[in-house]
Amino acid sequence: MDTLISVLGLALLSTKIVDTIRNIADRRDTQPKGVWNIGAFAVGVAVAYTFVAAGFDIEGAGPSTLGTGLLIGAAASGWHEVLDRISP
Repeated sequence: MDTLISVLGLALLSTKIVDTIRNIADRRDTQPKGVWNIGAFAVGVAVAYTFVAAGFDIEGAGPSTLGTGLLIGAAASGWHEVLDRISP
């Protein structure tokens, strides 16, 4: 359960990082959605490696930090959709 909460929390962090990058780099929304989905996976992996390097134990969601990062990225894409629906 702790791993699930960690992954969901880090996914929320990841989606906000991707949203910030998107707001700066693509203000006119010209890039296809797939670019930002790939970005979510990349940021998820970076967040996972950063937290592991800092000494946090987020392992257990996948067979490796890479797997955990990809899981975080996938959940970040889901968070993006949830937050998009509830924002005005």
